[in-house]
Amino acid sequence: MPEMPTLAEQGLPGFEARVWSGLFAPAGTPPAVITRLNEAVNQILQTPDFAEFIRQSGGQPAGGSSAAFAAFLNAEIAKWAVVVRESGALVE
Repeated sequence: MPEMPTLAEQGLPGFEARVWSGLFAPAGTPPAVITRLNEAVNQILQTPDFAEFIRQSGGQPAGGSSAAFAAFLNAEIAKWAVVVRESGALVE
């Protein structure tokens, strides 16, 4: 949609919002299970067919460690908590 102005062009420079997905396990899942799941997911993300499927769906296959994902998730929670708080949004 080339005719649609970007958020920066509409007066919101620096705005960033991404759609992402990740794999979660219940609290208390043994670390060995988390490690094995993480290894399996990273292997799948590296297969050419699956990586291409993700790209064709508009995504970017990433992968990484469970610690890196936890850090990313904590940063997302902190970022969006500010937005929710400043917006005055309430759960009804």
